[in-house]
Amino acid sequence: MAKNKKIIIGLSTAGSRIKVALKHGADKFKAKSIKEPNQEKVFLKIIEKFLSFEKAEFKDLDSLCIVKGPGRFTGIRISLTFAAMLKVLVGLKVFTITGFEILAFQASVNLRFKKWLVTAKNPKIAVIIHAFKKEYFLQVFKAMPGVVSMSYAHQATKAMPGVVSMSYAHQATK
Repeated sequence: MAKNKKIIIGLSTAGSRIKVALKHGADKFKAKSIKEPNQEKVFLKIIEKFLSFEKAEFKDLDSLCIVKGPGRFTGIRISLTFAAMLKVLVGLKVFTITGFEILAFQASVNLRFKKWLVTAKNPKIAVIIHAFKKEYFLQVFKAMPGVVSMSYAHQATKAMPGVVSMSYAHQATK
């Protein structure tokens, strides 16, 4: 049994690498990223191993955050199904985020970006993620001091050869 600290699991099965992270309280963090073609066979073992290090079980989890794309549909479906199952079975809080939002946020907290943002006119962040072969996913965000707006996105498949698709964008700054 975990020691009454929040245990949060992060999971991405959207790409060729499975990524799992565990945060326990304020001071414990574990992460693993492995290239695995059969992600459904290993992600549960990784999570169980992380939980065993913390002397915890699935019922001790506070929340789960899933990367919902862009990426491989089958991989995304694996983690979303897992999240839905845990939500029903143990009352877990489930959150989703896109790879675009993660990278835009990382850029927005960068000191060099913050300095540039002060002087930029109509600033935007373009996030490009490699899809496969010579194809890419793209999303563009409005950038404002202190905030990255997730509400501005456009389809770039016609403007940029090799861009596969756009995920829908939503306001995620609340």
